[in-house]
Amino acid sequence: MASVFTHIGYDVGSFKDLTADEILKKVRDMSRMDHSSYDSFILYFSGHGDPNIIYGAGGGDDTLKIKEIVRHFEEEDCKTLIEKPKIFLWDCCRGQGSKQLSKGPKETEKTFKMPPNRDVFYGYSTAPEFQAYIGGNATDGLSIWTYYLQKHLRESKSFHLGDLFTIIHHCVKEHIAEHCNLEMTSNY
Repeated sequence: MASVFTHIGYDVGSFKDLTADEILKKVRDMSRMDHSSYDSFILYFSGHGDPNIIYGAGGGDDTLKIKEIVRHFEEEDCKTLIEKPKIFLWDCCRGQGSKQLSKGPKETEKTFKMPPNRDVFYGYSTAPEFQAYIGGNATDGLSIWTYYLQKHLRESKSFHLGDLFTIIHHCVKEHIAEHCNLEMTSNY
C-alpha cells in the first residue's frame, strides 16, 4: 500500500510489527506533525482486529481502541488538519462473523468464507454519538449532508473523494450558519 499512496502523491511512513503502545506512540507523533502543507491525511492499518479495536504485534491482550487512534486527529490535538479530510482505513477483522459462499455451482467444489458487505465504504453524516442536522424546507427535509452530497454528485461528472467531502463539509457549515444564524465550529 505504501507504493500506492506514494504514487497518488502522499508522503508515506510505513511501520511493521508494532505493539499497541508503539502504534499509539506513532499516532501521537503523526498527529503532532505540521500538516499545513498537506491537503488531507490517510492512516492505513493492516493487521488483526475485533469490534472497535485493533491488535498490536504483542499478541493476546495487546489491543488499542480505534477511537483512541482517531481522537488524536481531532481539532484539539491536530490543529494543522482542521478542515482537511482525515481518512482512516482499517484492513482488519471487526468480529468473528463470516458467510459461507460457494466457488461454483457444484456442491462438491471448494467453498470459502467471505464477509458480507466486504466491498462497502461507510460514510456518515455526523460523528459517532452526534445527531445529523436536518435542513427543513431549504433542503426538502433531507439532512444537510445528504442534500449537498446529492447536489455535488449530480453536478460533477468526476470527482476526487477527498475534494468531494471537503466541499460538502464547507457547504454544511455555511448552510447551518446562514439558516440558523449560528457560527459553526466542528471537528468534521
